[in-house]
Amino acid sequence: MELVRNLDKLPEGTVLVTLDVNNLYMSIQHHKGISAMKGLLEDSLMNHEVISFLLELLEVVVTKNYFMFEDKFYLQTQGRAMGSNVAPPYANCFMARFESDYIYSNRLFQTHCLLWRRYIDDVFCLWHGTNESLLEFFNEINGFWPELSFTLNFDNHEINYLDTKILQDQDGKLTLDLYTKATDCNNLL
Repeated sequence: MELVRNLDKLPEGTVLVTLDVNNLYMSIQHHKGISAMKGLLEDSLMNHEVISFLLELLEVVVTKNYFMFEDKFYLQTQGRAMGSNVAPPYANCFMARFESDYIYSNRLFQTHCLLWRRYIDDVFCLWHGTNESLLEFFNEINGFWPELSFTLNFDNHEINYLDTKILQDQDGKLTLDLYTKATDCNNLL
């Protein structure tokens, strides 16, 4: 969050925004996740044979995900289990492709977004526009794919993002503080 600390005074009316994807790991359809990964790999400098091999491996990992519940085996037909080693990078690549295809080219985003930072499925944004324009943007990104939905929180003065409380003072300067969820038990293993 060093980036936030180093920002100059924000324009008056800047809104602090967080977005979170609901149940991201389970929401990614296999073909869309593999397609997103394929697009990112093709944008890289890897040769075609390596990309094909990696995509074949990914398809096996994603589509052959069996689990057992009460002595019965099941095949997971959509999404990734959160405990899977491939789940975080897979979800991160999926979201990177989603941003590239739907967020960065959005006219409201281009007009009003001063800052956009994402950690897997959690987004922090600085929005310089009306609440109505923010809600319109939110409704647009929620309308692209029915299985992918975002939650939205926004405020002019303070917002919680991950374990950080971000505060905007009267002069438009941001400060940071530690945020602890009410449900945090502070247990150590």
